[in-house]
Amino acid sequence: RLRLEVPVNPSEAVREDNAADLHVLVTEPRIRVLYVEGTIRPEYRSLKRLLDSDPNVQFMSLIRMRGNTFWAYGTLAGQKLMALPATEEDFGLFDVLILGDLDRTFLRTEQMARIRKFVNDGGGLLMTGGHNSFGPGGYGGTDLEAALPVEMGGRDQPQETTEFVPQLTAAGEQHPIFEGIAGYFSGPAGRQPQADLPKLPPLLGCVTVLRAKPAAEVLALHPLRRNEDGPLVVLAVQRLGAGRAAAFTADTTWQWYRHLLAL
Repeated sequence: RLRLEVPVNPSEAVREDNAADLHVLVTEPRIRVLYVEGTIRPEYRSLKRLLDSDPNVQFMSLIRMRGNTFWAYGTLAGQKLMALPATEEDFGLFDVLILGDLDRTFLRTEQMARIRKFVNDGGGLLMTGGHNSFGPGGYGGTDLEAALPVEMGGRDQPQETTEFVPQLTAAGEQHPIFEGIAGYFSGPAGRQPQADLPKLPPLLGCVTVLRAKPAAEVLALHPLRRNEDGPLVVLAVQRLGAGRAAAFTADTTWQWYRHLLAL
């Protein structure tokens, strides 16, 4: 409860409105992020470094070490998860869930259903590319696929190994995700990256997915490779209930981090 008062001016006829009481709800302003990886890969190291150093982010990660044993780094609201989130209390600890190169066999069916509910209730979900994510990770036909903006296909969905720099769509050029950095990428109608910006090194490939869902917004595509539905999807987003979900099918953006860091 806050009380605001303005000094009374002697010439004021009405002085009763110079004070007011306000009730203010104070909330945690930092975004709470849980990042789950199947292995300590270069992508994890770069994302961890970035998120852990951001003053606007409260960061925790779980990395599979062997079997179903995970190593925990960081805390959320002063608490540390020692295993993959399973209960309502676990999911209440974070706002955003990032899933990396983790096979679905490490997530029970009810855990994937809780993740879908977490997004529907207002959470954020991002799945990144890897040899054990999307279709190759066995997530096709699960609640994770239902929550994400792409149709994944099965475990036989191939990995694309052609090196590339993503090409933005018209929607991608205008989306907040690329605010301030759209000039690093090519765009629709043959638009090339800005000549005065450093050239990004190519990524080493991506996971292929079947297509984006009808309600999804495709922000970036593979400029060289296609399937029967068009250019391969690299980044797509969608709303699900009160939450948002994103699929980023590439997995080697650490190359960009190292390159730009060296400049």
